[in-house]
Amino acid sequence: MKRIARRDSIVWLGEIPEIDEYAYYGIYRELSMLGFLSHVMERNGVRAFLGMIRRWGKAVLGKEQIVLNSAGIFHVGPEKMVEMAEGCGLKLKTYFRHKEVDQQGSVVDSQFRYDYLFTV
Repeated sequence: MKRIARRDSIVWLGEIPEIDEYAYYGIYRELSMLGFLSHVMERNGVRAFLGMIRRWGKAVLGKEQIVLNSAGIFHVGPEKMVEMAEGCGLKLKTYFRHKEVDQQGSVVDSQFRYDYLFTV
């Protein structure tokens, strides 16, 4: 970013989580359909499990698609994020909790995500 940004420009990096949200929220991240079915049973119960069995059957017949994702998510705390960015030549201007809209429609601070402003 430093190499391509104009001098004195502001670089915004947003919604950087400080924890592994996939792990926190119990999101399945493997490539096994049997493992996924087990995960659905444990987290959501028999009804959801049977519904997923039905979807799996449709997927086998080509009428439905189930996507399994083993990808991780980048996460880093503010101190380490600032250290990494400054190591790349950026200068911290400020950082703050990301704003999001809750279920009632109110703007609130994010529980785990930060926004960062850097200068070059």
